[in-house]
Amino acid sequence: MAPGDRLYLFTDGIVECESTEQELFGERRLQDLLASSSQDSMPAVFQRVQQTLIDWHPATNR
Repeated sequence: MAPGDRLYLFTDGIVECESTEQELFGERRLQDLLASSSQDSMPAVFQRVQQTLIDWHPATNR
């Protein structure tokens, strides 16, 4: 890894989170979300992922 690179660790609970239409959040959607947050601080990335999952499945409040 080079200076400024990031390594994200996550559980399958993120990519397997289902929408209200039973669509999985998926790895591609998570990759796109993280790529679009690459200039944000780590706390901001965490908050963005959390809010995106809450929006994806409103019953998700973790």
